[in-house]
Amino acid sequence: MVTVEQAYIAKVRAVEVPPARAPASAPVAAPTPSRPLRARPPVQPEPGILGFSRYTRGRRGSRLFTLFFVCVYALILVQLIVTLLQP
Repeated sequence: MVTVEQAYIAKVRAVEVPPARAPASAPVAAPTPSRPLRARPPVQPEPGILGFSRYTRGRRGSRLFTLFFVCVYALILVQLIVTLLQP
């Protein structure tokens, strides 16, 4: 007499196992899009957020902007030193 376990084992052994696929000779490349993909759309500059910003776009305006902030920080530093030296 055949037990249930033996019948199951015979059934499992009777099923053919498909052969393993042979590796491809060269990997398949992903299709390239017709136009390049971008992470995000390009940013269009605002024509004028502030009236002052149009003067700072050139080299002269950029240097004047930097000079202004250097003078402000120098003034703060001078005031700090004067305050610390007073008795």
